[in-house]
Amino acid sequence: MCFFHINKTILHEPEENGILNFETLDRFNSLDSTYSCSSRIYISLIARKQLFKEINWGANIATNSHEEGGLLIGKPYFDSYEKFYYSIVTSIIPAVVKEDSINEKKYGFDSWQAMLNKLDIYNKNKTIANKEYVVGWYHTHKGNRSVYMSEKDMDMQKMFPLQWQFGIVLNPQKQAWKAFNGKKAYECQGFVLK
Repeated sequence: MCFFHINKTILHEPEENGILNFETLDRFNSLDSTYSCSSRIYISLIARKQLFKEINWGANIATNSHEEGGLLIGKPYFDSYEKFYYSIVTSIIPAVVKEDSINEKKYGFDSWQAMLNKLDIYNKNKTIANKEYVVGWYHTHKGNRSVYMSEKDMDMQKMFPLQWQFGIVLNPQKQAWKAFNGKKAYECQGFVLK
C-alpha cells in the first residue's frame, strides 16, 4: 500500500494548546486499561453519531456482521501544559472496498485514494486554519471478538506513526472500543465528547 507516501502530503504540525477542559460521555469512553502512552483521542459528538450509525453500534444485524473501517478526520494538538499530543475527531470517511471476506476487508490503493479525495472535497472551501486532517483510522471486530490490534491491524497502524495519529478498534455488538497510538499501537485513552 502507498498510503504512508500519500499521507506525507497531508501531514500537519499539531497546534499548541493549553489545559484541556472537555466534558466526556463516560459510558462511551474507551475500555478501562493500563495505558502505555500519554497521547489521547477525543471523538466529537457529531463524529460519534456518524461512526455509530456507520457501524450499527449496539445492533447485531447483517450490515455489521463483517468488518467496517475508514479514516478519522480532525485536528491534532499538543498540550503544552501537560506535554502530550491529542487529536479531536470531527468526522469520519468510511472506506469503500471491492474485496472483502467474512473476517476482514482489504483496503487497496483505490480505496485509500477515494477516501483522500473525499477529504480534499471536505476541505475545499476551508481556510488553512480550518482545514482538517487524517488523525487516524478505525475498524470493527465482529461478533464475540474482543477489541485489540491483530497482527494485520498492527501492519495498518504502522501507516499512522505520529504521536497524534490513532487507530481505534470497535465491536458494535459488544458496544466496546479501544484506542491505539503511533506505529507500535500503544493502547491509549479514548474519550467521547458531550
